[in-house]
Amino acid sequence: MIDNCPETLTLITHLHPGSLKPYDFGAKCNVSKGGVAPFIGNLIMHYLLKHHIVDAVLMRLRKAYERRCNLVCDILQSDNLIDFQRPLGGYFIWIKFPDTIDLNEFLQFCLERKVKFRLGVDCDPFMSRNNGQSSTLSCARLCFADLQEEELEKGTKELLLAF
Repeated sequence: MIDNCPETLTLITHLHPGSLKPYDFGAKCNVSKGGVAPFIGNLIMHYLLKHHIVDAVLMRLRKAYERRCNLVCDILQSDNLIDFQRPLGGYFIWIKFPDTIDLNEFLQFCLERKVKFRLGVDCDPFMSRNNGQSSTLSCARLCFADLQEEELEKGTKELLLAF
């Protein structure tokens, strides 16, 4: 997956993205809904973290994610058309388009060019509490964790061209 990491990576990639934040990596072991049962996964991750068994793997992951994040952010920043904020951790970049853009139409347009992103409204955890209203209607979420740098560069440039 990333630079031929050991099998431990399978567990590491199921960590909650917040636990991979730079300078904030603690003993939090929130295993996601995939892969390993949370109770067992938490026990395993606690042991691996406590005994520093996966430190090298985590450092490689953090460096790889940081490189990928910086690559996408640098490309977005070079254009100045799309509003975004460089994330401090995790593996998503939230971008805000002008309110006049129909993001559903724009997503379809981008998909024809083999560029995919998540609509912000699909990722809004507070929408049900706000009577179905979302502050993320003109936002999109880009994930930089799953693609190689060459793919990220090409996809980000295509996104800007499509915009």
